[in-house]
Amino acid sequence: MSRDPHLSPGADRKGQDPDRIESVRNLGPATARMLAEIGIETAAELRRVGSVAAYWRLKFRFGRAVTAIALYAMEAGLRGLDWRALDAESRRALLAAAHGNGEP
Repeated sequence: MSRDPHLSPGADRKGQDPDRIESVRNLGPATARMLAEIGIETAAELRRVGSVAAYWRLKFRFGRAVTAIALYAMEAGLRGLDWRALDAESRRALLAAAHGNGEP
């Protein structure tokens, strides 16, 4: 049985529900709490909403407490990557998408 690349390392070995938001790579308890406050409580909901829309919601709710790192972490997690592995072009595209329509 192969491991789901979207899960954080060891998540399936720990018996975690693979749909728990904390099971998405890069997302820990603090981010999970913030996402829950904006109505995103599962990995499936994050995939459905997408990282850019989730970032918009987080910025609206939490303001400056949410940085571009949160955007990178969510997107990379959905891709099954460590957030630091996102290349410069992906980061630029994410920021352009996040800020391109006058959103926060």
